[in-house]
Amino acid sequence: MTEFSENAACRQYADNSCCTNEVAENVHNDVLYGEEYRWDRCGALSAACQQYFVDEACLYECDVNAGKYRMYGSMPGTGHECDVSNGWQLSNMPIKASYADAWYEACKDDLFAASETGSYFEIASVTNVTSQCRLVKDIYTDAQDMLVRMWDGAFRYETMEDYAYTMHFEEGEENPNNDILPNQPFPEPCSNHNVTMDDDMLLPAECPTDDDGSTDDDGSAATALFAAGLPLVALFFAAA
Repeated sequence: MTEFSENAACRQYADNSCCTNEVAENVHNDVLYGEEYRWDRCGALSAACQQYFVDEACLYECDVNAGKYRMYGSMPGTGHECDVSNGWQLSNMPIKASYADAWYEACKDDLFAASETGSYFEIASVTNVTSQCRLVKDIYTDAQDMLVRMWDGAFRYETMEDYAYTMHFEEGEENPNNDILPNQPFPEPCSNHNVTMDDDMLLPAECPTDDDGSTDDDGSAATALFAAGLPLVALFFAAA
């Protein structure tokens, strides 16, 4: 079990977590990802909308199950067995359609930094927040478009909800994601895998797990260190 402080945003993951208290205390500010990747660059989000971004960050940083969707992909034509640069990414993690729908409804009238592709990971390229801020509903056509494009394919919109994850549950409840696709394997990391995106940022490694899928005895990934810089995705990966 991870000891989270009262200020930690991800306390619901305390029983089985991939993140440290230090990470959980900072998912809602610019300490982890850098000021240019703040979700409120266009001004304060509504409280309801902001909570969805906090929940996404907590899932990415803390949920053991996110590690099943790490993009340990190959590099075609390079002769390398793995792409050693993409350990931070998640790919195609199924998210409940109803959750995505509620997220879109909560945020559709909020202003958001509109990058050229709609990717969250390109919002640092938005240099004029006065002219480049748009309503979420004017950037993304619907919940599925937002979920997929905002997070660069880290998540997919899944209508078969018995086979999809949620990003929210209350402190004191068991993580409902532990019952979803229990036989989904964790990918094998590359022997030379590098989870850093640049020299001044160390991102969380794959959450260490026992055979039963639980975290190591201390309940946290000791390697979940961080510094200001580019964000993790959504989600090890993409899904700390």
